[in-house]
Amino acid sequence: MALPQPTAVAAAVAGGVPTDVREWIVVDIVGSPSAHRRGYAVLVEPLQDDGRGRELAMQVRDVLLHELRLHAKQAPDAALVHAFGVANSLLFEDARHNPGAARQIGATAIIFQDHDAIIAHVPPGQIVLVQDHLVYSVPDLDSRLPHWAIGNDPNPSAEPLGFANWVAPVLVQTELLPGDAIVLCDATTAVAIAGVQQTSPLRRYFAQNPDDILDDIRDLALDAGELFAAIAVISFPPNPVTSEIETMADIGRNAREQARHARAAMRAVVPTVPQLRRAQPETEQPVDEEVAESEQPALVMPKLGFQERLLRITEGRPTEGGGTWQPRSPEAQFGAPGAHGVRRHKRVTGLRDGVSWKSGVPRAPFISSPIFIGVVLVAIFLLGALLWSQRDIFLPDATVYEPVLAQVDQRLHAASVQTEESAILTELDAAQTDLERAEALGAPDDEISDRQLAITLQRDEITGTYRVSGVTRIGSLPTELQNGGTSAFWTAGGIFLANGDLYRLNPETAEIQKMLVQGNEIEGIRIGHLFAVTYDGTYLTVTDGKAVFFASSTDGAIWQAMTLDDINNQGDWPESQIASFGESMYMLVPEYRNVYEFPLDANQQIVAPYDWVSVGDRVNLNIGVDFAIDGNIYVLLGDGRVVTYRGGLETSRFDIPGFDPEHDTAVALVNGAATGYLYIAVKDDTGGGRVIATDKQGEHAVIMELPIGFTNDYDDAKDPFAGLQDMVVDENTGRLYLINADAVWSFNYTLPPLADTDATPEATDTGE
Repeated sequence: MALPQPTAVAAAVAGGVPTDVREWIVVDIVGSPSAHRRGYAVLVEPLQDDGRGRELAMQVRDVLLHELRLHAKQAPDAALVHAFGVANSLLFEDARHNPGAARQIGATAIIFQDHDAIIAHVPPGQIVLVQDHLVYSVPDLDSRLPHWAIGNDPNPSAEPLGFANWVAPVLVQTELLPGDAIVLCDATTAVAIAGVQQTSPLRRYFAQNPDDILDDIRDLALDAGELFAAIAVISFPPNPVTSEIETMADIGRNAREQARHARAAMRAVVPTVPQLRRAQPETEQPVDEEVAESEQPALVMPKLGFQERLLRITEGRPTEGGGTWQPRSPEAQFGAPGAHGVRRHKRVTGLRDGVSWKSGVPRAPFISSPIFIGVVLVAIFLLGALLWSQRDIFLPDATVYEPVLAQVDQRLHAASVQTEESAILTELDAAQTDLERAEALGAPDDEISDRQLAITLQRDEITGTYRVSGVTRIGSLPTELQNGGTSAFWTAGGIFLANGDLYRLNPETAEIQKMLVQGNEIEGIRIGHLFAVTYDGTYLTVTDGKAVFFASSTDGAIWQAMTLDDINNQGDWPESQIASFGESMYMLVPEYRNVYEFPLDANQQIVAPYDWVSVGDRVNLNIGVDFAIDGNIYVLLGDGRVVTYRGGLETSRFDIPGFDPEHDTAVALVNGAATGYLYIAVKDDTGGGRVIATDKQGEHAVIMELPIGFTNDYDDAKDPFAGLQDMVVDENTGRLYLINADAVWSFNYTLPPLADTDATPEATDTGE
């Protein structure tokens, strides 16, 4: 049975004020973990809580995540040991070169794979697992209390990263099932949790809403007066028993789970093994030991030898340490290494790190009985033979769907002999309706697909639809460019992308590099959030609304800057579209219903805006989406129209061919300067879309759509038009690039030449 998709929630506070938890905890789980897809969670905590410690902690976080993702094919425990070794080397080398700034970092990392969670830990930090209404923790929560008694432990103690030139993290493996909850938090929050664990066991977190768990633990930390807390909760929601049975192997897994639930319920009432008794603080009231034992999760303890039991009886309980002069021990400060009461064994990992320590939490996976597997295989064979012998009763009745398919064929023939476009489209619509009815009646897929192809081809011919080729996903966008609002522009030197920073993408090699970074300065002007980019053959231009930055080549070797003057003290210019022509930057500002011109002059420090559109022709600019310039200005409106301006006056307008205002959204407009085409990108409310190429009067339109039967073969990637942000066109090679919600896609296209120009974009064979 596949694990349900986990839910992860996290929060952090500093001085009682919410802060970004991702500085300390990162959870990277996409969907349910499987045998071929891992999830990761990493917690870091600096031992010295200062600026340098926090900086190194975030570096350790990034190194651990990078190494775990890089070695995704390696065994989980070996990958964890390797990642911790790399992070430790980073800190140890830093301390060797900067002795005065040496810092140590605690870390906890988890690999989720299939039904298993493999955990590596070095203090400080805390992980709590709630399984079967029992609580397991690494390190033991009671080790956070002053009266903790340290047992005889032959295993070596884990030390923080950067403590020595080697690291030996505690390794723990457990099997995950629906209802389990995992809590990651810092050491001070763990102290607050340990305090309430005595009176309010955490086992109630099993199968609980993760938001409630997070709120509860955050309240504990704040009530305890902690100035800092970082908490993450990863929860696997419970499923009905029947929904968890997907394969025959799940039958045994489900039975084992029910048996574990029963044993857990018994251990919660009647402990089956001796437990380490804990001294109560002197200020507490006497507690009935029978009740106290039932309130504590029963963790399995190794059996003690006779001499150890005798010593513990004669020595008595440890005393309260709060009133003594001795400082807190490392165990009380960081938590005792390892999980209390788990079975341990030593093994060699085969890596240079040598021996590692692995703790088996009670849910260690085991091999099913061969006899049981044989019985299941025989049962499957007999069931399959029975179904095969009775297969005819499951097949659809051909006498039901064949008459409907015959109607589809008749309508296709009628469409082929019609001469008027409206009549042809009417027949095709009726044929599509009949085909869907035949599919519902059980018609075979091959019968459906052949007729669907015939309908689509005839409709494409009538509507002027062209199916593109060579659809390719070039690569994923950086996270900064996936939040919407990315502006793109094609040049011979690459595709430039602006959204915060400025990037240049080489579409041939899929390499992307930063050209301008927020916070840097150009000619004394600090770069803000860049939101638009353009190029006119002379200047590569970007802006953040406060200033304009321009370079005389696409290499961006030398940048210059000018401050943008505002209008009537309105402040920074709002984020909007820009274009350039004749060494001037133009900005379409729907909020002001205008297009403004900003002449670029390297000898000036401030550039003043000029109103470009006549007052009487601005009425529709409040719904402007994008624009382009070639001497005229073409403005794409949100209602599906394109308006042409010359000298600030409107000269013409046209409706986008095939645009449906109820279901379509106009996204981008690109001017094909060499061919006379305007390219308009449109997305629809189903996640699809198309590119419409037309002349500048809205005639001779060609609608470019994805190939018939196109499928997205990239895992966890969005379709080409999903979340479309912008579009660029390379007419020299006949390639068009879409910048969607998470990546850049490209495809090849060829268009017929327009009447007033011999140039035409023609697809170049790329060998794909």
